Amino acid sequence: MEKDQAIFNFSFEEYEAIFSIEIKRPSVPVLYDPGEDINSQVTIATKTFLRYDELNILIKSIRQFYPEIKIIIADDSLEPQNVTGYKLEQYIMPPTQGWFAGRNLAVSQVTTKYFLWVDDDYIFSNSTRIEKFVEIMEKVPELDVVSKETGEHTSHHVIFVKPKMGANLDKFIIAPANSPLQYPITGFTVSPLKKSVIPGLALQTQKREVYKVSLSAKTGVLSVDSVTAGDQVDGQGQSNLTISSSSLTHVNDLLSRVTYYSTIYHIKTSDFVHFIFEDHEVVFPILIRRQTVPSLYDPGTDVNSQVTVLTKTFLRYKELNVLIQSIRMYYPDIMIIIADDSMKPEPVTGKNIEHYIMPPTRGWFAGRNLAVSQVTTKYFLWVDDDFQFLKGTRIESFVEIMEAVPELDILGGDVSGNQYYFTFEYEEGDEEEGGCLTRIKKGFHQQLPNFPNCFLVDGVVNYFLGRTDAVRRVGFDPYLKRVGHSGKLSD
Repeated sequence: MEKDQAIFNFSFEEYEAIFSIEIKRPSVPVLYDPGEDINSQVTIATKTFLRYDELNILIKSIRQFYPEIKIIIADDSLEPQNVTGYKLEQYIMPPTQGWFAGRNLAVSQVTTKYFLWVDDDYIFSNSTRIEKFVEIMEKVPELDVVSKETGEHTSHHVIFVKPKMGANLDKFIIAPANSPLQYPITGFTVSPLKKSVIPGLALQTQKREVYKVSLSAKTGVLSVDSVTAGDQVDGQGQSNLTISSSSLTHVNDLLSRVTYYSTIYHIKTSDFVHFIFEDHEVVFPILIRRQTVPSLYDPGTDVNSQVTVLTKTFLRYKELNVLIQSIRMYYPDIMIIIADDSMKPEPVTGKNIEHYIMPPTRGWFAGRNLAVSQVTTKYFLWVDDDFQFLKGTRIESFVEIMEAVPELDILGGDVSGNQYYFTFEYEEGDEEEGGCLTRIKKGFHQQLPNFPNCFLVDGVVNYFLGRTDAVRRVGFDPYLKRVGHSGKLSD
């Protein structure tokens, strides 16, 4: 699996310690051309519906201040009009798909580090300075969105950046030998700016006249809940806290009520707490995470409400129609989404078919990103436009495995009896050398437990079931225009 944790017990005579090892595959970094100016750093994105007069005014105002910046338009108008211009891309959606479907589409086509979202009736002015947004985002890389109100308009224009992956827990924490201090070694997570009791704090030692412990945090503050007049607690609400008593039971009672509060709003970071008794000192981590809203999908009653079939076409309408007919033979009600970057698009219609017109020759992976951005089911099945469904094509078998193994993101099949798969070996480099990514054909990590004909790999053939939310987080590189027969998911 991509990420797991192992717990080890370390024993000697009557002494026992427990420590954890995080098993995590190195992530391939998301790379962007840093560029020389704002035009190579930011793409402007908008969504329009029947407001072409306002849209043209927006474009003219953008060009007045940013003549070289790329503009992406998602259009779900009932009767779309052509909108053309220098560095301008219009994507025609099926009618009335909605604002958020348009946002998903537009963002799926962005190749710059940032994008600026604007409503189609917004007008750029002398005070519209995209550079200010970028300056803030570069200084505070933890930010994902910067927003600014637009005066009398009820809309906003905002700038996004893809979130950074990984926690700030790169340093080792070595537990001392035979410590009398009990503390959480892993798994303690708090919400930013919320007070939480630290679980498991205790002192286990021989009799003393006075028991005194201290705790200190780097960025947060510590307190003891429900302190009474006789409790000897110093440093309430500060980064350094001291607890003392002539009773070990009393000390442990106070330790059971110690709380941590992060003072800086950060959705994904960590802090380290030092816990000291006499000459014994331990350090343990606290993970600070904002709770994420889960991705919810209608579980449905059959495969039609669980899976959407996706494909990308370019000038192959004959093959595409054969594919659609073969799908309808076995799955007459399943939704089909088609991304089309043909130079002269032809209409493709039918029950539960959505046809999206892209600018010409945008490429395989740009089409994949677009199609995935429009999926509303838990899973999607990717097929090439020249494939044909057969009697042995059973989407239900894919879903059964994915439901049984929720850690899987992509499940590949075979085409005409042939399987194509590979593994990656990624060696992290430095700023000068960079990393090294090696592909090993027919390589696999190990057999998938309980499924003897399935193997854990990194790349699969162009026929796979994908978990929608997982694939959206990673996406496909739109710079790979004409190479799409091997699908992969690296995060």
